[in-house]
Amino acid sequence: MKHLKDRKVFEDKSQTEKDTELIIPDLKDICLELDDEGFDISFSYHETSGNPYTATYVYHVCISKNKTLYVYNDQVKEVCERIKDYLGDNFIEIYVRPIVGEYYKGNKIPEIMDGRGVTSIKLYFTI
Repeated sequence: MKHLKDRKVFEDKSQTEKDTELIIPDLKDICLELDDEGFDISFSYHETSGNPYTATYVYHVCISKNKTLYVYNDQVKEVCERIKDYLGDNFIEIYVRPIVGEYYKGNKIPEIMDGRGVTSIKLYFTI
C-alpha cells in the first residue's frame, strides 16, 4: 500500500508584509482617540521604483474627517507628534492640506495653523 505523506503548503510572507503587520496595529492604537471623534484613519503605500525586486515602499497614514473640512487643533497635532515619535527614523515627512492657502510639507509637525480648516493630513514613513 502506498502511503502519502501529508505536506503542509504555506505562503512565506515578505519581510515588508511582516513589518507592516506589526506597525499598522500600533498606529491604529495611536489614532484611536481621533477615530472615536469621527475621523477617518487610513493606511496606504506605494513603491518608489518600478522594479519589484529593488522596490522600496513608502507608507502613509491619512487623517481626514468624512471627506470634509476640520480644524487642525491641539488634539490632531498631538496624535501626529505621537505617530512621528513612534516611527522615529522611519518618519519621512508630514503633508497638511488646508482648505485655503498653501499646504504644509516638511519633516516637523506644524504648530497650530491659526485655526485653519484642513481637508487631510498625511504622514509618510518607511519600514
